[in-house]
Amino acid sequence: MRLRTMAAVFLCTAIGQIADAQEVSESPTQLPPLLQVPDCTPIPNRNSQRSKRGVPDYDRSLIYLPETLPADDDPEGECAADRYWIAPAIYYGWTAPSTSFRLPNSFVNDGLAPPARIGYGLTAGGWFSDERKNALELGGLYLSQGVARTGPIAFVGPNGMTTANSEFREQYLTATAMLRRRLFRDEQFEFDLLLGYVYARVGEVATVAVDPNLATVGRARTNFHGRSLGFAGQYRYEEWTLNVSGTAALGFSFGHWNANGQNFDKRRFAVLPAVTMRLDRSICENGRAFVGYDFQYLSRAARAADNLPVFNGPMAVQPRQGEFWFQALNAGVEVRF
Repeated sequence: MRLRTMAAVFLCTAIGQIADAQEVSESPTQLPPLLQVPDCTPIPNRNSQRSKRGVPDYDRSLIYLPETLPADDDPEGECAADRYWIAPAIYYGWTAPSTSFRLPNSFVNDGLAPPARIGYGLTAGGWFSDERKNALELGGLYLSQGVARTGPIAFVGPNGMTTANSEFREQYLTATAMLRRRLFRDEQFEFDLLLGYVYARVGEVATVAVDPNLATVGRARTNFHGRSLGFAGQYRYEEWTLNVSGTAALGFSFGHWNANGQNFDKRRFAVLPAVTMRLDRSICENGRAFVGYDFQYLSRAARAADNLPVFNGPMAVQPRQGEFWFQALNAGVEVRF
């Protein structure tokens, strides 16, 4: 009897487990109804400062989506490896002609102009951080010596008819240090503020040889130091980039003259405005080639030919400071790293 009871219990348990397994294996044919999404709009807290400005308090139990897509701080896809740049260039430039050589008997030889000549320039800089908001840029330019000659020219001197030969030599160089502050940038345009320091140097030598036993040499040197303020704009289109910048430096021009053993020094307030235009073309991932144009104007500069004494006598008046300008075409490459 006892054995029959245990067999019946075992058989019932086995039949129940088989039925449960068949019920689980069957797929459901209906899903439960979906629950309605509750209204969980954040309620502003009247006591908070954000609520007073019309901004609801942040509810950590909710997930907020931005109203607009986040702005792209790097529209060109630049990476941190492009923070620094260096750009060597070759210049082909002109400078202002000399002022009049004052010779006796009303002879005036006007405008000895050195021919265009080769120069060299280098610009290097970098952003202080990956955000590219502030940068430091250093630059320098050296224009090789230009020589202009004229003569022999016949004129009537104190001892009768004689001849004169004139020669004029000139050099020019600049150095700049600029802080660049980005004011605006999008996919095509960029606008920056420039603030910095400008140094310019003009060196001239004027020589007049008379018959040829009498020669007078006048030397002049100008050192300009000024603080510069300006703006730089950039427009990008596919592989091309147009850069335009304009600055104005305010400072002092230190002039020095030497002629026939006499020296004169003069310091005057001066202005040095400059305009630069450059067209770039990408040639590789981190490099671009460019061509450009530069113009600089110095309001006061010591000119060697001003009041140059032809004979070994003193200068009639204190030498004056004339104006000076420089313009050049340039071409080069820029490498970023």
